[in-house]
Amino acid sequence: MAGPAGISRQGGILYALANLTVWIGACIGSQFHSGSLATVLYVGLLFTLCSVPLLLSRRLNDRHAILGIFMLGYFLYFGGALDLSSLLLGSDVPPEPRDASLNVAELAAITGAAMVLCGYLLNINSGLRAAPGRALREWPAVWVLVIGALLWVLGTLTMMYYSLVVAPAKTTAATSQGLLMLGPLMTFLVMLAHLVQPLGLVMLAYGYARYRGPMWLGLIVIVILTQIVYGFLADIKSQAIAGFALVIIVRSLVDNRMPKLWIACALAFLVVCFPIFQAYRAEITGERGLDRAQALQQIGKVLEIVLATSDKVNEGRDRAQTFLERASSKQVLELLFAHVGEDVEFLNGRSLVAIPMTFVPRLIAPDKEGLSVALLFDQKILKQRGDNLTYISVTQLGEFYWNFGWPGIVVGMLFTGLLLGYLGGRFDLQDGVTLTRVLLLLATAQTLCMGFGGSIEGSYVVWLRSIGAIGIMHWLFARAPLASSTQGSRADPAPTVGTERGVLSAAVASGPRFPNLIR
Repeated sequence: MAGPAGISRQGGILYALANLTVWIGACIGSQFHSGSLATVLYVGLLFTLCSVPLLLSRRLNDRHAILGIFMLGYFLYFGGALDLSSLLLGSDVPPEPRDASLNVAELAAITGAAMVLCGYLLNINSGLRAAPGRALREWPAVWVLVIGALLWVLGTLTMMYYSLVVAPAKTTAATSQGLLMLGPLMTFLVMLAHLVQPLGLVMLAYGYARYRGPMWLGLIVIVILTQIVYGFLADIKSQAIAGFALVIIVRSLVDNRMPKLWIACALAFLVVCFPIFQAYRAEITGERGLDRAQALQQIGKVLEIVLATSDKVNEGRDRAQTFLERASSKQVLELLFAHVGEDVEFLNGRSLVAIPMTFVPRLIAPDKEGLSVALLFDQKILKQRGDNLTYISVTQLGEFYWNFGWPGIVVGMLFTGLLLGYLGGRFDLQDGVTLTRVLLLLATAQTLCMGFGGSIEGSYVVWLRSIGAIGIMHWLFARAPLASSTQGSRADPAPTVGTERGVLSAAVASGPRFPNLIR
């Protein structure tokens, strides 16, 4: 079985084999499923860039971990996974005929990936700062449990109240009316709940990964099941899968190995339950027009309907979108490039104006400016009005282009890489695994990496507030010095004296060397 050490020794071989497999598979698949040469080139080039973390990483939880998470999401968001699946397995939607050249959206996606890699590699060493005599500090286990459970429970209850009582219908009018009825104070608390609930979930996942035991296992299973139920009732698939995703990522970061059983459970959930979620949206909230509160009142009947209609909704020409189809924003990006600069004007930075006001809540400044790019896309490009608005995101790369054109893509994606590189180096878990470091990396992974398919303002505002909250909690609760026996991963290989990382590992083994990076 190849472990993390195998990645360190054979990263180049894994990278070459993965790329060779994708290129050959795409070429052969295109012949059987009428794929175009342009699609093969796009999938191959994008995968070559997005798989670079295989080449760089020495461990699963080293300073390139955040880059790997970002590139995985990037390959999904820009259609790489969907196009590869269509080439290998075929599609019930006939591909449009095209020439051998890449379109402008595909060129933008490849350029963006290259700029992120450049920024990351340029800035990866800037966060490595040693300060002798300062110990990393860890949270006591009891605080991990108490604070994590408190944040998750309160956040989940508040989000349920908002979804099922305040705004039970997923429409613009219902949301606006619900927030108006809440008032500034309650709106602030609802927004705060959306911030702290994921933090609590990560803390509980960390407690399970670090301390194990029947109590932690039972707790995390209850959390995951609750997330699934809430995601189903609120018709939010990301909430349903969040528990699985965070447990897998946190276990990988803490243990430096992939949790195969949890990955298998997550895949089984996607295969079995994703069609049921699709049927709920199509038949209950779509065809029958029930809102979330009405669906909850008739939950028994709702379950009968979605189980009976799952096959109908997910098969045939009128089926619901698959996971890969929903994850891909490539078609949206193509539509954006076709209109912006032609019949739709550039934004010139107007979608970014709310970021400087990040820490000023609407409770204090209810009229602070903000611009929804997803809403603007519906109105300006899709020409939708009223309750038909669907809030289709253009991704952060698309938003960079909509604001500043091609210079926006180059500079914006380079900045993204520089920021991720700094964070990856600064909070390298190979130098010590603590709750604060994991929280910082997971907050970044959730908002800036997996949230890259959303808006710039939404991602960075949530990220900055999360970082602030994590810093305050660390100052309040991180008290116990990290023991040398717990620094690094359980799967750490023996240090090789004489190498740069070997010297660092030896220093960690002999006593705390690196500073408390938050205080």
